[in-house]
Amino acid sequence: MNKDKKPNVPLIVGIGVPVLMMLFVAAAIYLPGLFQKPQFDFVYSSGQTSWSSPALEVKNQKLTYQCADSQSYYSSDGTAAAEIAAKCTEEFLPKLYRHSIKENKSTEISYADAQKLILNSSADSPDGYKVEQGDYSGDMFSGMFGGSNDDYRSWFLKGHNRRTKLNLIIDTNSPYDLKFVGWIKE
Repeated sequence: MNKDKKPNVPLIVGIGVPVLMMLFVAAAIYLPGLFQKPQFDFVYSSGQTSWSSPALEVKNQKLTYQCADSQSYYSSDGTAAAEIAAKCTEEFLPKLYRHSIKENKSTEISYADAQKLILNSSADSPDGYKVEQGDYSGDMFSGMFGGSNDDYRSWFLKGHNRRTKLNLIIDTNSPYDLKFVGWIKE
């Protein structure tokens, strides 16, 4: 009886075409990202800062810092203005780090060395990557099977359908004290 049974061509086509379309779409989305590697290192700061500490910023592709406006903080005895003036020096800047993309390694650099770099403060690198903090997106399975999601304590390089965990140095217990400064143009 099995000799007379012919393959059901409409069934094979009906199942095969959607499967092939899904494979084609997945390949079109993910294959281009496999061959692109990030090219640009970046600078970031880490460390606890207070409201009176100078703030890092990139102006004309160079790193600078700006002091807090003492007029924004009112105190009847003038202590806020005095504290801001006293902390408006390089000594009170957070630590600066240069992160090597190729090695996935950070090294501390001085403010003077960071000022020599040409920086792009755009969130996206020239080659389409972004440094982002992970998030806590607990899902059904991590909760049911005892897994935990600590991504919100980590930082990632995202772009071109890739996500790579970065080995960054965080000087405090809080991942929120890390600030992206800029991409290094070379």
